[in-house]
Parts: sequence; structure tokens; C-alpha cells
Amino acid sequence: MHNLVLKKNYLSILIIVSFILGFFLNEDVAGGGHLDLPLFYKNFLIIKNNNFFLIPWNEYISSGLPLHHLLVANIIFFSENIFFLKFFSFILSLFCILIFYKILKLKYEIHEHFNSSVLLISVIPLLSPYFRTSGFWGLEENTCYLFFLISAYFFLNKNCNSYNYLAILFSIFTVLIRQSFVFWPLFLFLYYFNFTKIFSKRNLYIFFSFFIFSLPIFYFIFIFKGFTNEPTRITFTPINVPIILSFFFIYLFPFILIHSDKLIRNLTRRQSIVHLVFFLVFYFLFKNQFEIINFYNSIGGGLIYKFIFNLNIININFNIKVFLFLLISYLGLFFLISIVKKNIFILIFFLVSLTIYSFVNVIFQEYFDPLIFFIFIIFNNYIKKKNLNKFSIIIFFFYFLLLMLSFTYRYYIIPRSIIS
Repeated sequence: MHNLVLKKNYLSILIIVSFILGFFLNEDVAGGGHLDLPLFYKNFLIIKNNNFFLIPWNEYISSGLPLHHLLVANIIFFSENIFFLKFFSFILSLFCILIFYKILKLKYEIHEHFNSSVLLISVIPLLSPYFRTSGFWGLEENTCYLFFLISAYFFLNKNCNSYNYLAILFSIFTVLIRQSFVFWPLFLFLYYFNFTKIFSKRNLYIFFSFFIFSLPIFYFIFIFKGFTNEPTRITFTPINVPIILSFFFIYLFPFILIHSDKLIRNLTRRQSIVHLVFFLVFYFLFKNQFEIINFYNSIGGGLIYKFIFNLNIININFNIKVFLFLLISYLGLFFLISIVKKNIFILIFFLVSLTIYSFVNVIFQEYFDPLIFFIFIIFNNYIKKKNLNKFSIIIFFFYFLLLMLSFTYRYYIIPRSIIS
């Protein structure tokens, strides 16, 4: 047992070291960091060099709201060196891990000063290709994760009533970076607001807190004349539904492994025949959304889409590829149902995310990694305290494999396809 603790501690240290080295080596395993950085640097200069009310927002380039860029421009007021823009996100990413560690100790009521399983689980996001790229290239996602984790910490911590309002405040901060995080303040409102005593003093405090904290959101909706300054990206795209579900298949897989015996029992029950019917409905609903040549063949779509449709590793008929992809997507829905059960928050997260991203013309896997991991470990009791040791090992190997696959795709497969 002592040797296992040491091994997990060494793994945690190696993960942290790999993250530090990745930053100084300009690693871009997700592939988009070096492309987004010049655009974000332009945002930085626009905001840094203008009075807030004179910022030319028509020159601002991002589908998200600008809190991240406002923070960077005001904190790094002393220099225009692009290194500090990247370093800001790098440091914030490490703070995410610290807050995440505290959340896990709080959730699982671990009172000991140090726990190797919790430490290993908490550093896992540092293996996420998308978390790494955002942290290395000055992108906005990890700032959003930091505010989300801080808000979650105050939500879970019941020691002080004022923590409720801090949870609300930081939840609004997440939306001021990524509008898709609206599921979080929506849940908090439904959780804190007492619908049986509409006009109670507490309800008034809650309502006015949300209203006052949300004023910056209303301001930017007015400035951008909508929820984003890139309205051309908003279009209903049905194919995004199975693509989103394929993301859930990927990131819920390590959770399912913990209780794989339950999953097998569920699949072998007589009642499971209903899933065959639902899958056939699902299949015929989405099979015509796939085309041999699709914009997802060049960008977006995620790991499973790329593996089945782009890499030609599986040399089968296109219609069979569509069937295989939709089967995996449906399994993602099945995993979700198996784990969630009556969890209202995760249901809100799923439905809001599905609705928002169904109206985006291109969807990327980075929108859900490591978000699904954060949400399902923090807000679901599927992983019990007794499972932490086993889960820490499973989730390490899962994310390590994901990182290696991303490295292979980014630095081997893509260069070879360009040459050929």
C-alpha cells in the first residue's frame, strides 16, 4: 500500500513537470493555440490601450464575452510582451488544480492534510490536451474553469451563508467568458430560490444578487447586439447532437469502468430491448445528416469522428461508418443516463449544452474537455470515497492515452497528410 501511495505521488509530480515543460517548449498538442494567440493578443492590445468605454468592440475577435481579455489587459498593464499573456493563463491553470484539490477534499470529507489519490485525480486536467493548450497559449478557457471551480467550492462549502453569494458572483464570471456556462448560474438560481416562498427576504436577496451581478452581461449583449459578436457562427446544425454525445461516450468511459458490472447487468436485462428501439429511432433521425465530404472532415468533430471518418483506419462502407458512429453516440447517451439518474444539475448541464451547441456551425471536443470530468466528479456521487483509489489509476491511464493519441494526431498524422 505504501508503494502504491509513492507511485501515485511520483505520477502527480511527473504530470505537473510535464505541464511546466510543455509551457516552455511551446507545446500545442490540441493544434489551435498558435492560431488563436495572435487574435487574442490583438484583443489584449485593443483593451489595454483604450479607455473601457472607448474600446472598439467591432475589432474584438472572440465568440466569448471579454472578461478574460479585460483581466489580462488590466493585470498585465506594465508590458505588451506576448509572453506575459501566455504566462497569465499558465499560472491560472495551476490555480485551477489547487482549487480542484480543495474541492475534492471538501466533497469526500477528507480531513488528512494530504491524500495521494485525491492529488492524482486533481492533477489529471494537466494531461488534457485542451487544458494544456489553453494554459500554454493564453487562451480563455482555463480562466473560465478557474471561476467555475471557485464558484463550485463556495457552493459546496456550507460554512458561511455569504458563500452562496460568492458562488453566484463567480458563476456569472464564467458566463462573462463563455456564454455556454449559463447552465451553472441557471442551476444556482433554481437551487437557491425558494419557489414556495416567492416574496421571502432571502429570495429578494438572491434575485437582486443575480440581477446586479448580471448587469455586465446585459451590457455586452447591448454592445454586441446579441449574445456574441460573431452571429454568423449561430446556425442550427443537427449533426452536432450525435457529435456531442460521442464526447460524452469518451469522457464518461472511465466513470463507467468503475461500475462496469452494473453496466453489464443493465445491458443484459430484458428491459434493455427498449434501447434497441430507441437506437433505431436515433439512427434514422440522424443518418441523413452525414455527408461523405463535410466541414467536419477538416476541422472539429472530435476524436471519434476523426477516427471513423477521416483517418480511414477502418476500411468499410461509408454507411457502415455512419452506423458505427451513431451507435457510439447512442452509447454516450446510455452512459449519461446510467450515471446521472436523478441528478438535476447534470441534466441541466446536458440539456443547456446540447441546445447551445446545436446552434453552432462547428463544434470542437475542447468545449467538453475537461468540463465533463470536472462536473461528473464534483457534482455526482457515482464515484464513492471507497472508489477513489481505483478511479485515480483508471482516470490517469485514460487521460494519458488521450494525450498520447493527441500527440500522435497533431505531430505525426497531420504533418504526413499535409506532405502527401
